[in-house]
Amino acid sequence: MQDETKYELIGYIENIGTDERPKYVPTLKNMKSGQWFTIRDHELMKRDDKSILENYASMVFYRKKFDFARQKETRNLKSQIELLSNDDLKFDSSRLIYIPNYWFEKAISLASPGMIHTWHLLCKHGNIKPSYRDCFFTKNKNLNATNTSVLDASFIDKTFIASPEDMEDSKGTYTSLFIENQSVKLPKEIGEYFLEKYGGGPLIKGVNACQECLEEAIAVKTRRRRERKIISMHDSKSRNC
Repeated sequence: MQDETKYELIGYIENIGTDERPKYVPTLKNMKSGQWFTIRDHELMKRDDKSILENYASMVFYRKKFDFARQKETRNLKSQIELLSNDDLKFDSSRLIYIPNYWFEKAISLASPGMIHTWHLLCKHGNIKPSYRDCFFTKNKNLNATNTSVLDASFIDKTFIASPEDMEDSKGTYTSLFIENQSVKLPKEIGEYFLEKYGGGPLIKGVNACQECLEEAIAVKTRRRRERKIISMHDSKSRNC
């Protein structure tokens, strides 16, 4: 006999106004603590389970409950990440992979987290796509690298871009920080298990930016500096005529 699919209530919307002048407020369940909250304008109010059952909802939200296998899978995933984060589990860097944070949140919250999408992080060479700040290194070295996006912005020119020599010193620092801050580390074997089960990929096996892309960016920057110098020289000659 096939197991019955079960769902649990995670939120609802109720009308606390009238039919003529409706006012809708949401009530949501914190899935980590189990506490219910109602959001009314600027107020956040705690609710108990009894009061939740006494309301007349206009719309309700359910999520599919984890079966035993998914509960075990989620516990193991959290345990592995916690052990690695606390340095209680040591792995050689060649045996670690990086999973995007957004997929990890889905994996611990949804019965079916879906595919692991990582193609947007890869360049045309199949390596980690460098961030804009690594390709066109800025003179302001106090910028917060955790806020940068991994973009292919080699066609953009900026007047505040530093010299190619400064870019050589960058060595993909911003890209590495981005991957570190936007991902969770897992042993390679666990990553391959999730990839085989849910699909997607490929697995990210390092945080270093593609050196070929960085070299291309330095070449572009060098060419632009040379072109600006030539244009400036011709402008000076024109003004002196």
